[in-house]
Amino acid sequence: MSSTSCKELQYPDNLEGIIDKEFSRLQGLTYLDHTGATLYAKSQIDAYTHDLQSNIYGNPHSGNPSSELMLDTVHQVRNTVLAHFNVSCEEYDVVFTHGATEAIKILADNFNWTPASKFVYLEDNHTSVVGVREIVAQNDCEAICMFLNSGKSAFDLKNYSPVKVKNISKLGDSNGSNRTGNIFAYPAQSNFSGCKYPLSWIHDVKNNDLDLNMSFLDSNENWYVLLDAAAFVPCSKLDLRENPADFVCLSFYKIFGFPTGLGCLLVRKSAEDMLLKKGYFGGGTAAGYLATSDYFKPRINLHQRLEDGSIPFLEIMALQHGFNILNKIDRSMKAVQAHTFSLIKRLYNELVALQHLNAAPVVKVYSHTDYSESNLQGGILTFNIQRADGSFIGFNHVLQLAASQNIHLRSGCFCNTGACVRLLNLDPENVKHIFQGGRTCGDHIDVIDNQPIGAIRASVGYMSTMADINSLLQFIKESFVQETITSVISNGDIFYDASSAINTSHCSLSLEKIFVYPIKSCRAIEVKQWELCSTGLVYDRMWMIVTDFGVCLTLKRENMLALIQPTLDLKAQTLTLEADGHSSVTVPLDLINNEQNMLEVNACQSKVCGDRVLGYDCGPEVMTWLTDFLGYKSHLIKKNNEPRFSKVNKAIHDENGLSNLQSITLTNEAQYLLLTRESVEHLQRQMKKSQEQFNSDSLAFDEIVSRFRCNLLVAGCKPFEEESWTGFVLKNKLEMVNFKFCGLSSRCSMVCVNHKTGEKGLEPLRTLGTLPPPNYGNKQQKRRNHFGIYLYCECTESAIAVGDEVFLHN
Repeated sequence: MSSTSCKELQYPDNLEGIIDKEFSRLQGLTYLDHTGATLYAKSQIDAYTHDLQSNIYGNPHSGNPSSELMLDTVHQVRNTVLAHFNVSCEEYDVVFTHGATEAIKILADNFNWTPASKFVYLEDNHTSVVGVREIVAQNDCEAICMFLNSGKSAFDLKNYSPVKVKNISKLGDSNGSNRTGNIFAYPAQSNFSGCKYPLSWIHDVKNNDLDLNMSFLDSNENWYVLLDAAAFVPCSKLDLRENPADFVCLSFYKIFGFPTGLGCLLVRKSAEDMLLKKGYFGGGTAAGYLATSDYFKPRINLHQRLEDGSIPFLEIMALQHGFNILNKIDRSMKAVQAHTFSLIKRLYNELVALQHLNAAPVVKVYSHTDYSESNLQGGILTFNIQRADGSFIGFNHVLQLAASQNIHLRSGCFCNTGACVRLLNLDPENVKHIFQGGRTCGDHIDVIDNQPIGAIRASVGYMSTMADINSLLQFIKESFVQETITSVISNGDIFYDASSAINTSHCSLSLEKIFVYPIKSCRAIEVKQWELCSTGLVYDRMWMIVTDFGVCLTLKRENMLALIQPTLDLKAQTLTLEADGHSSVTVPLDLINNEQNMLEVNACQSKVCGDRVLGYDCGPEVMTWLTDFLGYKSHLIKKNNEPRFSKVNKAIHDENGLSNLQSITLTNEAQYLLLTRESVEHLQRQMKKSQEQFNSDSLAFDEIVSRFRCNLLVAGCKPFEEESWTGFVLKNKLEMVNFKFCGLSSRCSMVCVNHKTGEKGLEPLRTLGTLPPPNYGNKQQKRRNHFGIYLYCECTESAIAVGDEVFLHN
């Protein structure tokens, strides 16, 4: 499509041209997490950076020419924000915050709560709204949750019943000095299901037309509405003149991607006098004060009173460029709403129609709507995947498998436990027991007793296309639709009582292969014998590759690492890196302890980097080689000698009151990872069945082993028997080496990377997710996305060799 024809077309007919011009970085990627954060446009960032380079913007508090320019710009941006919601500065004020969450907190902290005040909120509210109840309780007020009566429409307030969550401890009306104020809070659009609650509720609440069967509510009380618009405004028009909510919170990165960490609280002028209960005052909020006496005079304007300290003025300036882009695309937001709804409706219709061969549904959708009306449903679809027998596939597994296809989704409860419990039909008391038992929001637990405790969310933005929807649909069809019910679920050899299998007489166990991985996420070196040290195999994961920002690269982030083959020459004391089509590069194993070569690396997005790691830069020669190979500036870093400890081993020792923690290098979890030949062969057999069902490619045995990146491969047991081992002894000619179990290895999309091409597929993670968990006596595992076991060794100086005998602990 030519640029000329693009200009002649209106959105969304010109979307192809918009994608080419503004979002070319989306090539080969399916981004469906716009409710989490939408994407910024190229020209938006170009205009912002040009603005920064063309002008001098000073602190708006300073009063000099650059300050005046910034002050005028911020004032203009406030007007732009209000105009977007069809109001003016005479009707509303804009209080800039760090995001929607801080906007809610500022409201809660400054609202004139009295002992007679009530905070009423919908069950389907974001965590940040529900959290207001804690501040309400501190002010001796009532917090009341409105939950939907079973089987009733979610769009009629009469169908909700109240439950007191925080009870008042005092009665009264604050001595009558100030009128009692109450807040009713609800989302314009659920961030869990995407359903849009009626904006007419604003009028109903403010006109005391609640009729909620709450006898404890006085119809003469003053009600104010807090509208959480964070999930609504990115793809829908909010007209505050037509629907005058008193308080509105939102985050700007959800509207146009940049800047992050900036939101606002919109306050209706008629409600300003309810925000006078401010305690702390910071720079810029004081019209005058004395340090030596209790005197403080606040600023006149509301936003001046509430915006403590210097506002993020350069980020606020960036908003103008975001609104400019959005207005060029669709100032009215009507076309954006129609387009995004058409996408999500198509996705819904296709998913609910998917069936396995036995006519069982593939997808369970969680919603209050049938996706037929755009005024009731936004661009979100939340679902789980079911097998042909009705059992659920863990949402974390689906997320990881989608990641292997570069499809970006989100899983969990999305900081909305109320909607999650309601729509998944969970028992609140059971959920409470789960949390009390150690489960936390966002952890790996996703299915308990075949009941999912979260879901998968796909959400669209104005730049989403039908190709994105087709990509997700194709992924689900290829990955989960069972067209032949020769299901591995009925395969009897996976179910066994592990306790009866653990003895040394039923088979002969031996160490078949040893693998060392000098560089994290690069290829392995297979060896016949190797020395052990206090952190595991000598030189195992001693090096890592980092970006110019010090971010550790892993296979999940950079697939090309699978093509780098390291080689260790112990006689020459060198490490060599090579890859097909590239010359090799060599670095010494021992680097001079030179402070100039030291690079502090904080790879906070890697599991290995829950710890800060200090290492040594291996020099410019290998940096040039890596930069040429990967296409961006990269460094090879060798870990220093500062100890780092295994988290899974620490958990075991904490539980047993022990203190001898095991040191590790740059491994994710533990010193050693073990696979068994029989488990790999079992997975390979099931992959062949998957090939029949999903028309996928099977993998050779050695390729499966290389993808799961084990250190030790043991042969001579039953499939998955290793998961019940407590430990074992390796017996060689010289000594006995003792290994102990410290956890199961959870798997992610990195096992889908082809170590010959660097490309990602669906296997073996897809087939792994179809395997039922084994039954270890009374301990039924919750899911099957683990493969292999973690070990630690109590011997600090020893050696092992292929052929060593394995004797299990009793």
